[in-house]
Amino acid sequence: MTCFRRAPDLIVEPVSHLWAAFSPLTGETSLLNDESAAILEALQDGPLTPDQIGKALASDSGLPFDDLMVTMSECWQNLTEAGFVQVVMVD
Repeated sequence: MTCFRRAPDLIVEPVSHLWAAFSPLTGETSLLNDESAAILEALQDGPLTPDQIGKALASDSGLPFDDLMVTMSECWQNLTEAGFVQVVMVD
């Protein structure tokens, strides 16, 4: 099963109405929207599938799961390219 995990030692801090994320692995810092920061928060405890993340965020926010999945699909490329999340295979 394909899962995502948060990059080790990733630092995420609020900055005004956005979030700043720094990855020691890549040396990159990026500004993130709330949705991307929420994905990273959901991954703090270990690898999850996109569906598991969507369900957790839907439970926390009260937003519809399908709407969150569309929003999350727009975040994955930026998060992986920045080195903030990594794809892992889990049995």
